[in-house]
Amino acid sequence: MDKINFIERLKDSLHETDYIAIKASEGCDVTNHGDWKAERQSIRDEINRVEAMTEEEFYEAYPDEREEEVPNEGIEPSDEPYDIDVTGQDNGEEN
Repeated sequence: MDKINFIERLKDSLHETDYIAIKASEGCDVTNHGDWKAERQSIRDEINRVEAMTEEEFYEAYPDEREEEVPNEGIEPSDEPYDIDVTGQDNGEEN
């Protein structure tokens, strides 16, 4: 996963608690949701930290997010033409 997708995943996590913040702003009791303010701030802090990183710093901090390159060992490109019907199904009519 690249840095941008990682940030989007963090933002999705933040959006998952939007309803709690809305309920709280409307005066509803949200004490049963734990320390949601600290959780949201932690996510925002992480977003800001990752946004400030270079790609290299990101992969150093999150090595598990680096996508492995798929080796193409043993696969040789073909010189044969690739013929594909782009018109859809054959309707039996001659062109």
